[in-house]
Amino acid sequence: MVIPGYTTNDLVMAPLRCYLRSRGHHVRGWGLGLNRGNVDANLTGFVAQVEALVSDTGGNPVTLVGWSLGGVFARETARTRPELVAELITLATPTRQYTRAAQDPSAPLITQPVTAFCSTRDSVVGNVECVDQRNPSVETIEVDSSHLGITLDPTVWLRIAHQLAGHRPG
Repeated sequence: MVIPGYTTNDLVMAPLRCYLRSRGHHVRGWGLGLNRGNVDANLTGFVAQVEALVSDTGGNPVTLVGWSLGGVFARETARTRPELVAELITLATPTRQYTRAAQDPSAPLITQPVTAFCSTRDSVVGNVECVDQRNPSVETIEVDSSHLGITLDPTVWLRIAHQLAGHRPG
């Protein structure tokens, strides 16, 4: 599932979804219209979408690919419903200061593998905000992109497709 950022919808992430489909991956958008934010209030509806996708895949956990605030929805789903999520791939996603759970040191850790793309050129969510020092199994990859540009970066697309094909390093 590919999840759009704040104040965007599935249309913004359509190029990435089309590319991943062309590489043979089963890809779905989030299907919730405009991402209006407020993760704490809207997480239940998003988790219901992920549950439906997991059901459609025969009960197998899924990979969540989220851009910016879309990645926050992915991270919180992995934190609260780990059985639904196989791995996370985030693009310019902040790792703290976005929900009560992210700020709570006693909140459950994200135990699934996480690949976090970030950029020093991102003027919205800088690379420091994308670094996750709390959760295990996080790989941070720095790319040379703007905040929106990271969703269209061919290096990012290739790496995501490679990982979805089961070629996670390490």
